[in-house]
Amino acid sequence: MHAPKGFTLVEMLATIAVSTILLSVATPSFIEMSRKNRLVTYSNEVIGTINLARSEAIRRGAPVSICHSNDAKTCSGGWNDGWIVFVDANGNGTKEADPADPVLRTHEALTRTYTLASTTADFADHVIYTGDGAAAATGVFAVCHANELKGAKAVVVTRLRPRTARDTDNDGVPNLDDKKNLDSCTAPVASP
Repeated sequence: MHAPKGFTLVEMLATIAVSTILLSVATPSFIEMSRKNRLVTYSNEVIGTINLARSEAIRRGAPVSICHSNDAKTCSGGWNDGWIVFVDANGNGTKEADPADPVLRTHEALTRTYTLASTTADFADHVIYTGDGAAAATGVFAVCHANELKGAKAVVVTRLRPRTARDTDNDGVPNLDDKKNLDSCTAPVASP
């Protein structure tokens, strides 16, 4: 005679109980890892966009600008709505429906709970790179999830090369060049 094959009800319930416990432990870690990865991705996309604008300005010998855009054609909306990189013939940082200012790249809107904000009035609407590859202004962009400073990313825009600010005091908040913490996700400046 052959022994019956399969699982007993007790074995199946034990397996489900162990699986449920493992999933309940792993899910919060997975969610946090996903948030961290999304913040890193967005900050890298900002740096990539800035590097593209700079290299195109040098290559063309003409101003190239980045501005927030909710329609991928003109400067509109806010930074969370997405952005465009375009040749800025007159160097004013605005993109109207002018064919003389071709759009070089577009970026879609950030996921709903993520924010991108700038520190200076110069970056409120645009970032301009001149034909020699220098930024017209310097400042910081903050990339945050749910307006939480802990785990946020800060992109420092210098005259020549952008970079990500580091957390030098290990408190989970990026430190700016003056060693002070980023203090806001919506209007980021260094705290006193």
